[in-house]
Amino acid sequence: MSCSYTIDKAAWGAWLFFVVWISGWTIGTAGIALGYSHGENGEPLGSTTFWMLVFIDVAVALIASYVLFNRRVIRVTKMALTLEIYWLGIHKRHVFPASEICLFRQWQDGGKDEDSFVTWALEVQGSSKRNLVFRQAYDSSFWLGKLLAAYYETNFLAEGQPTPPRERLPRVERRWPLK
Repeated sequence: MSCSYTIDKAAWGAWLFFVVWISGWTIGTAGIALGYSHGENGEPLGSTTFWMLVFIDVAVALIASYVLFNRRVIRVTKMALTLEIYWLGIHKRHVFPASEICLFRQWQDGGKDEDSFVTWALEVQGSSKRNLVFRQAYDSSFWLGKLLAAYYETNFLAEGQPTPPRERLPRVERRWPLK
């Protein structure tokens, strides 16, 4: 028996945001390069600086597209757990033989600052380590970790617990004018 679990994060809203954002980023980078093509003393912008701007632009586009649009497929069989990652036509496969899987570990990979979202990753450990999922809700990665640990009859470690939402102050009814 085998099954697969696909994590496909791409959505139209994300695609639209990415295209608009990276287009703005590229136009901004081109504007900087053109605006500073002549230095304060009339000296042209050095080729090193120009290529550094191009490199940064391409690197940001690639990293953002990977985070937003990679697709992960987890295939579960009695013989092995297989993680397949698809991104921009690139296909990588990581195989974890069932006999070598010793632990599934859930850990917090985001939300350490006050203003960011709390997210969780799930890692498989055996002869090597690899994140199966990342930037997921606590319940999703916890459910998958417990399920896989039970299937492979191995350990599951959930590090930490989600922080409870801040309690709201009770609503106070005010009547004007105060008496």
